[in-house]
Amino acid sequence: MSSRKGRPTNTDGRIYQRPGSAFWWMRYPDHDRKIHRESTGTVDEVVARRILRDRVSARDEGRLLALLAGKNLTFDQWANWYVEKRSVLRREKTHLANLNALKFLRPVFGPTRLTEIEIESYGPYSKEESSS
Repeated sequence: MSSRKGRPTNTDGRIYQRPGSAFWWMRYPDHDRKIHRESTGTVDEVVARRILRDRVSARDEGRLLALLAGKNLTFDQWANWYVEKRSVLRREKTHLANLNALKFLRPVFGPTRLTEIEIESYGPYSKEESSS
């Protein structure tokens, strides 16, 4: 028998709408019962519920902290990690090609968080060009 009284904790979290926001928001507890609140980034309730289920699954599988840390990772941080940990393991010409590509990508994406980069909006098949 538990010594806690009152309403039981909702361990599955919930989605809700905030006044002034078109997006669905979610709240869910981590393993330490700390409540996390964040936007789902979608206006579709079904998609929002799926995102919440993914967060709760990540928590249950022990992947939540890594997932949340990755949300704040900038392109520059990721590029530094990639060059130090992955690119140096490739052949020398591949590594040099990666460094050359980063010369062009860093000025465009440098301080941008990885979660804010939409690949479709850059390059020959971007939405702006396809609508012309």
